Amino acid sequence: MKLASLAVSILIISSLSLLGCSREKPSDTAAQKTVVKKPITKPLEEANIGQGLPVNGSAPAPETEKTDETKKAEKEKNGFYLTKGDESLSKIAARKDVYGDPLKWILIYRFNREAFDKIGKDEAFPDKYILAGTKLKIVSPADTGKTSKTSPENHWVVNVISSPNGEKIVPDAIRLVDNGYPAYITSANVKGQDYIRLRVGFFDEKTVAIDEGKKITTMLNVSDVWTTRAEDAEFKEFSGYK
Repeated sequence: MKLASLAVSILIISSLSLLGCSREKPSDTAAQKTVVKKPITKPLEEANIGQGLPVNGSAPAPETEKTDETKKAEKEKNGFYLTKGDESLSKIAARKDVYGDPLKWILIYRFNREAFDKIGKDEAFPDKYILAGTKLKIVSPADTGKTSKTSPENHWVVNVISSPNGEKIVPDAIRLVDNGYPAYITSANVKGQDYIRLRVGFFDEKTVAIDEGKKITTMLNVSDVWTTRAEDAEFKEFSGYK
C-alpha cells in the first residue's frame, strides 16, 4: 500500500511540473503594433496664415499701384510743378511743357516768391538747385485772365537794363519783382550783338511809363533807364503775365 501511495504521489508531482514548463512568457522581441496617426486638419483660417491668402481661401487681388509716371502727371497738372532736386528756375522755365525759355525763370519767381525765402538771391540765383518737393505754380496768360488795355499800336515798356551778360541783370530783376513790378526778361540782337533786356510793362500811356521809369531809376540807382514802345511779338508774349 505504501508503495502504491508513493507511486501515485510521484505521478501527480510530475504532471504538475510539466504543466508549469509549458506556459509561454511574453517575448521581449515581439513586433510592436504600428500606430497610424491621422493628419490633423487645421482650420482654414490657420492654414492661410503666412501665405497671404484671405480666410475665404481665394487669392488676394493684386494691388494696383500708381506708376511713377502717373504720380508725376498728377503732381504736375493743374498748373503746378513739383521739383525733383536737380533743377533750377532757368532749367524748369526752359522745359517745353513749361515756358520753353530759360529767361522766363523770372515769371516763375514772380508767382512763387515765398518759395525762395531761404535761397540766396545773387547773380547765380536762376541756376541754383531748388529743394526737391517744392511746389511751384506755373502761370500762363490764360490763367491770369489779364491783358493790357493798350491797342497793338500803343503799348509802352520801361527798359531797365540791356546787357550782353545775363547774370548782371539778375539782382535788379529780383528787386523789381520783390517791389511788385511786372518785370520780364527778353533777348534782342542789335547790329549783330546779342543783348539780354530787363523790362517792366506794359503801360497804357507813355507818360505813365516815363514816370515809372523815374521811380525805378531812383530805386535801383541806375542811369540808363529808357521808355519805348514794345514790338507786337513782345507784347503778345508777355502782356498776359502782367
